[in-house]
Amino acid sequence: MSNRLETYLKAALARLEAWGGERLDLTWNWLKHALPPSERARSDAAEKLPVALDVVGIRCLIEGGRAAVWPCYMRTAIFDQASILARAFRAGTFGPSEVVGEETLSAVARCATGPGGRRASAMRDALVRAGFSVRSRSGREATVELRLTANGELRLARERRFVVSRPVARDALLGRHFAQFKHYRSAAQRDVIQELLNDAGANMIVARMPTGGGKSLTFLIPAIEWRRRNEAATAVVISPVIALMNDQMRKIEKEYGDTGLAAAEINSTVPVTERTQIYRRFRSGRIDVLFLSPEKAAEPFFRETLLQSAEHVRLLVIDEAHMVPEWGQDFRTDFFRLGEIRRRLIERGARLKTLFLSATLTEDNERRLLDVFGESDGIARFEEPALRRELSIRVVTCKKHDEKLEALLPLVEQVEKPCIIYCGLKKHVTEIQEALRERGLRRSFNYTGNTAPEHRRERLNAFHEGDADVVVATNAFGLGVDKQDVRTVIHFDVPQNLDSYYQEIGRCSRDGRTGHAFLLYTPGSMGHAVKSQLALLGSEKAAARATALLEGRFDLPADGEGACLLPLHALPDHIENDSSLNQSWNAATLNLLDQVGDVQVGLRVLRHVHVTRSDAGAGARAKKDPDDALGLELIEDQMGRKSAGPIDLAKAAKKAKVRFLDAEAAVVRVALRRAIEVTTLDEDRGEAWVYGRRKGVCTWSSQHAQRLEQFRAEQLAEATRGIGELRGFVKARGCRLTPFARLYRIEFNGNCGHCDHCDPRLVLR
Repeated sequence: MSNRLETYLKAALARLEAWGGERLDLTWNWLKHALPPSERARSDAAEKLPVALDVVGIRCLIEGGRAAVWPCYMRTAIFDQASILARAFRAGTFGPSEVVGEETLSAVARCATGPGGRRASAMRDALVRAGFSVRSRSGREATVELRLTANGELRLARERRFVVSRPVARDALLGRHFAQFKHYRSAAQRDVIQELLNDAGANMIVARMPTGGGKSLTFLIPAIEWRRRNEAATAVVISPVIALMNDQMRKIEKEYGDTGLAAAEINSTVPVTERTQIYRRFRSGRIDVLFLSPEKAAEPFFRETLLQSAEHVRLLVIDEAHMVPEWGQDFRTDFFRLGEIRRRLIERGARLKTLFLSATLTEDNERRLLDVFGESDGIARFEEPALRRELSIRVVTCKKHDEKLEALLPLVEQVEKPCIIYCGLKKHVTEIQEALRERGLRRSFNYTGNTAPEHRRERLNAFHEGDADVVVATNAFGLGVDKQDVRTVIHFDVPQNLDSYYQEIGRCSRDGRTGHAFLLYTPGSMGHAVKSQLALLGSEKAAARATALLEGRFDLPADGEGACLLPLHALPDHIENDSSLNQSWNAATLNLLDQVGDVQVGLRVLRHVHVTRSDAGAGARAKKDPDDALGLELIEDQMGRKSAGPIDLAKAAKKAKVRFLDAEAAVVRVALRRAIEVTTLDEDRGEAWVYGRRKGVCTWSSQHAQRLEQFRAEQLAEATRGIGELRGFVKARGCRLTPFARLYRIEFNGNCGHCDHCDPRLVLR
């Protein structure tokens, strides 16, 4: 054993035995005298911090020869401290040269007796729940066995893992592609894969599987199998956040590269030149799995690329499917257009199956999700319900914001790493990141929706490679990010509802080992959550927005009754200048109009474009294709013999008496053949257009306003229920997992054993 470690242990244990208790409060000045003389000089610069030591919670770390002490909370339970001790030592306390062979260190847990003392049996039970191998030595002691390896790691001799799901024996399919997997994670995982490979099976599949349950393999294995069969088949995966796409790509390259699977991603961080190459590979069927954001899927040029390739698009995957109804309403409205994209793919001949993946899809969210896709019959459902029993959940109550920040900073220093801190406001992310840096925590970074694209991938890689201990983020970070060993998640702000909270703490302990979730709560936290929900429900001046949208429409008689283009850039009376925020509010208003039945909202379209004739040979080839001839005819009709010029596609279609959607698609197809170059002028003109269909409404009326207000009232009631559930969770007296069991319809015995209610010793005050 390391001489330095032995010195620490013997000194601390001797003082504790002499004291006769279970914990001794010391100062750094006392502790440094336990150091060898050669180390004392180096410790002089250390802060004179109080140190709480107990027999299994000795948290003296030696990093690169520099003595350092991590102060710990006095009320942290003994098994938490033991867990931290073991994992901290693994992380680099010993150098390889200090250890020869393997030996076992037994950290002795002594129990105080008498009034208020803990019995050995209680401590032993707590240690077992935390994943330790424990054996009794006497009525006053329990032993935690740690194995010290030759490469300088201190591991638990036997560390318990919580079972995420029930494994199922592998079949020939799994064995053929993944020799490293001895079994399926669950029956649900196996059944989803078999259903996707069964052409006669259901066309829509809802899969609810736990975090760590192998959701990604449900679409990767079919894609690999289709490649093996030489079938032209592509899986298009709609991912809600860039971090998730980056993570999926990294995992495919690192873990499944030898399968020959060809994968690509398209999002705002991918350069235009690379994006163009991906389009070409996709059209030629050379991509097996394509990851997309919903915005890119709805973008006119890629949308037409997707539709042109419909015959080999075999699978549409909606990853983290619970986000469609949650974000599509107003935050990212293109989520609500995914049903239209699916419908068009099927119209173009796609033999399409659709897979909805989620760990936390509630019954209500599933109903709203299927409403977006317009189907509710003939759906196959597969579930492997499981609660996150490995999480030790604690609520820390503070009086105000400053007190909450004061509680957070020392907590971050003490908890196991890696750690994610979630904030509801970007200003809180900045505030906390600066405070952590001031306290010397340099191995940290922040991540929000405003993080520059070039920094996102860099920071995500640093997180995965273990180069960052702490991430301070909004919920833009972490959704579906598959880092197995995140040990702690701290919520500085209260989430909007219980479902969101469970999703975010689900980033922790995906490896099944014990993890920790802290929720910092102030009475004013709920007020912020309520304001966020009210903001998401739409403008109080929705009538003014609806009027501006309807009055600014461009009617399309050739497209059928009520067809029109709706101006997302329309300015209601109370707004002076257009902005991305104004367009977002207008998009949210259109979603409301769609849901109350006044307008059928379609996809964003190109209206004003600039066309340049480029390749005469390609133009000649395009003329021979009847699908492309329409595009060239429209261009010639509008431009004559000019080599370049602007075109209003809406007016061109109206003049030619053709459907606008056909005209737009034809021009985009000719551009994809490189016979012409097309650039949009809408953005330069400060415009954005959405295809829609009015259902008898031409102007806004009190009747429409009444329907809209009724719908908004229903949404407000739903949001209020969600906040009420979260308030009940904070103030409840039972096990912290019980509300989640009710929410997700999972059987539960009502005792996880290691939340701050099941074990009051975990309460932090």
